[in-house]
Amino acid sequence: MTIHYNIPEAEYHQRKLGVVSKSALDALDRSPAHYRQWLADPPEPTPAMRFGSAFHAALLEPAKYAARYAVAPDCDRRTKDGKAAYAAWQAANAGKLSLSAGDREDIDAMVASVRAHRFARPLLAGGNAEVTARWQDEETGLHCKARADYVLESKRTIVDVKTSADASLDAFRKSIANFRYHVQAALYLEGFRAAGAEVDRFVFIVVEKAPPYACAVYMLDEDSLREGYECVRENIREMAECVRTDRWPAYPESILTIDLPKWARRAA
Repeated sequence: MTIHYNIPEAEYHQRKLGVVSKSALDALDRSPAHYRQWLADPPEPTPAMRFGSAFHAALLEPAKYAARYAVAPDCDRRTKDGKAAYAAWQAANAGKLSLSAGDREDIDAMVASVRAHRFARPLLAGGNAEVTARWQDEETGLHCKARADYVLESKRTIVDVKTSADASLDAFRKSIANFRYHVQAALYLEGFRAAGAEVDRFVFIVVEKAPPYACAVYMLDEDSLREGYECVRENIREMAECVRTDRWPAYPESILTIDLPKWARRAA
């Protein structure tokens, strides 16, 4: 049960059977069979995920961002001149990840928006970025891990940064449900406490990816956080049972009755 401040991102994201993480619990929540597929065949990062990683680096670790990313030339790589220009850029930026000029402008504006927010700005000062907690679940014995965007122990707070097309209250409420962010908050608070960190708040900083790059800060209410804890316990128990029995079922093998969602029904 330890806190780590310098575990490389690639090392943290290695997938191992029976190791609890938010992503692992999400895969298992669909079905144990989907979890095994997630382990065996990790999906390639999407353009949105790569953009999000670049933004996180720019906001939380600007020195690493400068060292890791470079703006690629806007050239047609199907032409001879375009190929030559891109090859020259690659030679000058060996090992760096490419960004378009438009992505760089968006990222710069998003960082400025967060830094200008009166509540977001102090949450990202005086703490540590990319902090990893490792612990063992007392009930099941499974090994667990979580990686916080930022930990501000002076305010007993874990900060999670999200990018979104819409950072409004109603839109982010839907995102919490769709992406199980309440489960993330519960797992991280439980895990960081188990690993020795003095934290009792989980705060979301949400910033839009397009002008005006609006930023908002949210905290879950107690009922939502309690629901997250219950989901965490249910998922971890299911994972432990699957590991114990080496059985990884998919959907129920029976005929289920299904009904239309309310939005698809004609008005009475």
